[in-house]
Amino acid sequence: MIRALSPGDEDAVDAFLATRADTSMFLRSNLRAVGLGWSAPGGATFEGHWVGRSVEGSLCGVACHAWNGMLMAQDDQPDEVVRTAVRASGRPVIGIVGPVAMSRAARAALGLDDAATNLDSDEVLMRLELDRLIVPRALQEGAVTCRAAEPRDAALLAAWRHDYHVEALHEAPGDATLAIATRSIATGIERARLHVLERDGAIVATTGFNAALPDIVQIGGVWTPPALRQRGYAQAVVAGSLLDARSRGVTRAVLFADPHHPSSTLAYRRIGFADAGSYLLLTFRAPQTIS
Repeated sequence: MIRALSPGDEDAVDAFLATRADTSMFLRSNLRAVGLGWSAPGGATFEGHWVGRSVEGSLCGVACHAWNGMLMAQDDQPDEVVRTAVRASGRPVIGIVGPVAMSRAARAALGLDDAATNLDSDEVLMRLELDRLIVPRALQEGAVTCRAAEPRDAALLAAWRHDYHVEALHEAPGDATLAIATRSIATGIERARLHVLERDGAIVATTGFNAALPDIVQIGGVWTPPALRQRGYAQAVVAGSLLDARSRGVTRAVLFADPHHPSSTLAYRRIGFADAGSYLLLTFRAPQTIS
């Protein structure tokens, strides 16, 4: 049976997603933040239209068409749940993220295999139990320090996030991308999900948690300006943010790394991360309306 999920279903949905914890962080974090409701008419940050598939009363698949147009699914047979979720939302699809095989199956089910993309990457999924975190020497010795981002950092971080969107996500530079970056940074600071690395009083790198639960965080938006790269700052800022998370009871971290940039995966391995699978990041060149 396939049906829309609604307030009251949260515990069942989270229990199902927890069995696929490493690849369900966006879904579980959004669920924890706002539940299963939808704010008419246009929705609010982290909300979505959720659909579940059950067999003999047990939930065995979910899909969510999120407020921002991204589609996410956790279902080994995702065709019907993703089609139902998109029909329920009535909104265009701007991208798909999730485990590679089921996310590519979702794309095919929506008839979008030939749709042009900005980004289509099978990322390396990496995982770290935080009791195995390797803290870089520069951070241990105080040559660099890591702290939570503050409102006074917002303008710089928004400019950096714009550049991250252009370089890593292949989005067009300009005011529209800067506006998205500015909103993202404001939300990250408000929710205490952003960290910065400082050296001699100047910010040299930043990172964020693009999804967070009491026991797991998902790292995203790691950025060092090109002129400051190859100095270990990315490792240090990620490690510093995870030390902070560990002090609050978080026990695991996950992230996605571009397989075409082996230096980044090597940097994460140096602080203890290990490969744990793959994860699709896909965005379309233009929003896709599904009939």
